[in-house]
Amino acid sequence: MTDHTPPIITIDGPSGSGKSTLGRALATRYGLQFVDTGLLYRGLTVAALHKGLGAEDAEAIAELARTAHLELNTDPTKLPGTWDLRINGWDPHGEERDPSHARLLSEVSAIPAVRTALLAVQRAFGLAGCVAVGRDCGMVIFPEACAKIYLEASDAIRRHRRASQFEEQGTSVDPSLLSREITERDRLDAPRTFRDPDACVINTDLNDISEMIRIAAQYCDDMGCTAPQCPSQPRREERV
Repeated sequence: MTDHTPPIITIDGPSGSGKSTLGRALATRYGLQFVDTGLLYRGLTVAALHKGLGAEDAEAIAELARTAHLELNTDPTKLPGTWDLRINGWDPHGEERDPSHARLLSEVSAIPAVRTALLAVQRAFGLAGCVAVGRDCGMVIFPEACAKIYLEASDAIRRHRRASQFEEQGTSVDPSLLSREITERDRLDAPRTFRDPDACVINTDLNDISEMIRIAAQYCDDMGCTAPQCPSQPRREERV
């Protein structure tokens, strides 16, 4: 990576492993955009639900992926309660994270034409540098990333973190529903979850947040990741 190439850092792992927490910390440290790639699929799933589409409507959902207008808030320092996602200008206010949508989310994510449509959108964020979190960022979306991290965590820890996320939003969720969401998504998303063999693996059961960030930041520094010389403003909008 040259001094003029904005860095790309990828963080992959299962739901609730700590990707967003670490991603925001690293994006802030290096002056980069924070890109939650999964939000694009979540937004598309909500858009499909509002149009009455189900997994059997793969062609219609793929067309929706090509035409819907999705916006991501890529500011890593945004305040709690600030919008994360807009669908055709509409803020779903957390509906995109509803655990009852888990199965359809996985089914939408598995449609090849959907993945093709969203791949170009996700890669566009890398032009200005970013920290991208998801399940296949290091192997599929940004194989050229300067640093690749993979997070691991037990089911119990992941359920606790997901519950805490909902509590912060003022929402109470049935623990059994969260458990099913994690188990179901792990099973359905396994074919699309990849760990680069050269990735830095961090077990977030064994390391608290501060230690996780310390390990990851030291690794990124060692890999030559540096803040852009002229950091651009976080990109907030992409058209799908």
